[in-house]
Amino acid sequence: MLLATVLLSAALATPTSDTAKALLPHMRPWQQSGWIVLSDAPRSSVQQIQRTLERTRQEWDRFLRLMDRPRQRLAEPLTCIVFAETADFESFALQHDTLQLSADKVPGYFSTGNGWIVFLDPGDHADLDQAWADLDAAQGRVDDARREGHGVDAAQAELDAARTDLLDHESIRRMALAAHETVHQLVHHTQGFDRNAHWPLWLHEGLATAFETADRRRPFGPDRDFFQRRNAFLDRLDDGTAYTVDQLLALTTKDGLDDAGTVAAYVDTCALVSWLTRVQRRRCASFLDAIGRPDDDEQPISAATAFRTHVGEPAKITRQWWADERRRR
Repeated sequence: MLLATVLLSAALATPTSDTAKALLPHMRPWQQSGWIVLSDAPRSSVQQIQRTLERTRQEWDRFLRLMDRPRQRLAEPLTCIVFAETADFESFALQHDTLQLSADKVPGYFSTGNGWIVFLDPGDHADLDQAWADLDAAQGRVDDARREGHGVDAAQAELDAARTDLLDHESIRRMALAAHETVHQLVHHTQGFDRNAHWPLWLHEGLATAFETADRRRPFGPDRDFFQRRNAFLDRLDDGTAYTVDQLLALTTKDGLDDAGTVAAYVDTCALVSWLTRVQRRRCASFLDAIGRPDDDEQPISAATAFRTHVGEPAKITRQWWADERRRR
């Protein structure tokens, strides 16, 4: 499954929940300070998502401080739409955001045209559905054995542990997905970086992916590691398949990337953005500030040019980045 986001090319809309409420009258609205969440997912799932949205906003503000940016206020609550059923999620994306997607590859997205974030609650992801079905089948076999008088205490304990692990996995996926999509929304609607339209794919996705978390109670964001992404990057570094900085700078769109390539790009851009935030903080802030500014010819400065000017030559930065990552593993 790709934890991916689709950024629509339409002009950025004012974030409002009125349109979403009209389109989804059956969805229950959940009001909180920064968001209106519309969802038909279970109450426990929505409450976890609400808490993750608010915590992500707090960590986003902390990141803005790290980058010497002022805290940005929202003019009105943002909109988050969470579907309980895969078919409903895919149908809404196609009908209202003209996106033909498969939830097992793209379980969530941010719409620049409508200003909302939309995702499928992990409770209905196909792979988790299959895992629960497998556990139910195993439980049935254990129950049959118990009725036949066989000792099944050890098997039952293993099943209970597996069920707990699966619940934890579902919870982590929910938090990571909510945080990822929220960052895309905050990048556009808080205007902490007012020229973000000039950001390339690798920067948008690298930053959002770097905010994924398995524990919203602790600080998270680009200056903290998310173990799943971190471990995946170290594996790529060890087997020699990690993207160089030059290769990442060239990733301005998803054109030419298959599913595996997209996953790899997210892993490596996350690692680069995290490293820049931790190790090259001042240069990173200057780099982000320079993107999109007019040059001497009144043309917007590209991310690649800004990177070379404010961070350094890609080949040299690649060596420093990879060496640092290997030292702290």
